[in-house]
Amino acid sequence: MAAKLHLKKPSSSLTTTSLCQVLKTHGFVDVICPVHIPSIRSKIERKTFSFISPPPLQAIRDYYGEAVAFYFAWMHHMTVWFMIPGILG
Repeated sequence: MAAKLHLKKPSSSLTTTSLCQVLKTHGFVDVICPVHIPSIRSKIERKTFSFISPPPLQAIRDYYGEAVAFYFAWMHHMTVWFMIPGILG
């Protein structure tokens, strides 16, 4: 038996609701994940694993989100500052 979605006439609160939010609210969708774009992802990976320059934080933030960009910024910071004791050690 197929589930039926009954929507009322749009009110002022429903006009700003996206289709994704409606589908999640009614239980049709559990999780929405973005589809990766290989060309952008490989460009970010090349720049990230280059040891000459810092990671492209704005590109990482735009593609993966703020939490992942913060992680890469923190790891870059820690790597740079742990090099000093590592060299002197």
